[in-house]
Amino acid sequence: MSKHMLLVAVTAVVTPGLSCPPQQGGDNKFAARPWTQSYSDTENSGFNAVHTPPAASTLQNWVASVGPLAFASPVIGPDGSIYVGNAAGELVALNPDGTEKWRRKIAQSILSSPAINADTNQIIVSAQELTPGGGYASRLYRLDSIAALNNVSSDTVVTSAAPKLWGNFVFLQAGSRLFLFDQTTLQLLGHVDGDSCFNLVCGGPAPVWDSAALNILGCVVTLGLSQVAGLTQCLPSFKPNVVVGPIQQPSVAITDVAGQVGDVNKPIIVMAGQQCASAFRFYPAGDAPQTALPIDPHFELLWSHALVPVNCDFPTIRTASPMITADGQVIIGDQNGRVLSLDLTTGNELWSQVLAAGGAVQSPPLTAFRQIYVVTERFMYELDSNGAFLFTGTLQGVGQNGALSGDYVYVTTSNGVHTFTLDGQGATWFSSLAGNSTSAGISFPILGENQTAYISSADGFVYAYR
Repeated sequence: MSKHMLLVAVTAVVTPGLSCPPQQGGDNKFAARPWTQSYSDTENSGFNAVHTPPAASTLQNWVASVGPLAFASPVIGPDGSIYVGNAAGELVALNPDGTEKWRRKIAQSILSSPAINADTNQIIVSAQELTPGGGYASRLYRLDSIAALNNVSSDTVVTSAAPKLWGNFVFLQAGSRLFLFDQTTLQLLGHVDGDSCFNLVCGGPAPVWDSAALNILGCVVTLGLSQVAGLTQCLPSFKPNVVVGPIQQPSVAITDVAGQVGDVNKPIIVMAGQQCASAFRFYPAGDAPQTALPIDPHFELLWSHALVPVNCDFPTIRTASPMITADGQVIIGDQNGRVLSLDLTTGNELWSQVLAAGGAVQSPPLTAFRQIYVVTERFMYELDSNGAFLFTGTLQGVGQNGALSGDYVYVTTSNGVHTFTLDGQGATWFSSLAGNSTSAGISFPILGENQTAYISSADGFVYAYR
């Protein structure tokens, strides 16, 4: 209990309104900040050091209709405006009071969360377009806070991942490849492969994409998702009697904390693919040391760790986005309920837990200081930093995503919202997301500097609790 009390005591002195640049991690992550990217920050911690209320009907401030959502959670700009992309291809901006600020149609569909540069207030969106073959391709768009379209990338990739920002760069993962774009021009600067742990000579090529995920997302974009029912038509039966919704590709995690990377101008980028987890040191100037097997000059491979057996059957696995902890662990959850901890600088395994009874890990684990919170299909698990179990909370409905404040752990499911205290006790339940009962899509909680918890639901609403 004392560990949790320490967290509360530390966050109690945080003053809402303080912020740090969202595209860099830095050493100020324990101050309140704008939630400008998916999973809160570049490290994918899902944490914001603010005091927030539980999700309850008496504390619901407003609800706004934004259109059907696939994987997109809202993000918050430096002025408090809320931005979310819907499956009809619209980027929607809300004022802090929940009224609509503007709505801009930019593509066939927007599947993932946008990202905001808090210094320039520019909004980066990965939006989907139909291809002649009936599938889709993703293209980056850059808009400003008044909905003006400033730039569009000429290059496309096939991905449902959310873009991540650092410095003047955009990082976009597609399968086991990482693509690098200039944030101003949206020019493609390079790419690197993350499956270097599979250096085999076999009779056939390794699969480069999860065909089931590709088919689902191509279906989603083709339908245009004019209603939630359209999304359910694209869902296969991944597990008997369980509809887990479309599969989102993971986004990279980035850290530039001095104690972890040495040179804060050369951050470490971590990605989790279908076969390997890999870490690269990023060289903004494109002057990375070259090796016998040269790669893109913006990246230096630090390590690559196999997530599946390395053999010529080329097994694959679905993972959530990786998360980087303050003490230098890379935490990865996967479809088998495994939570894996790797050393940030070496890739060596530190510990592993199999949460088999809980089903698949649905989103990046959450962390602030020491405890790690993992959302699976059936449970919310609290682990210590060494992987030891501390608490297991049962979920109503299919678990989807989580967020962590200085007071509570928020877990969204297909049926509503759970609010757990940091020690797992004092849990509350609020079934506000009635239209989300199909589990068609993924609901996200996010936390604002104004001490408001926002919950988005797949049927197209954003709820604010304050």
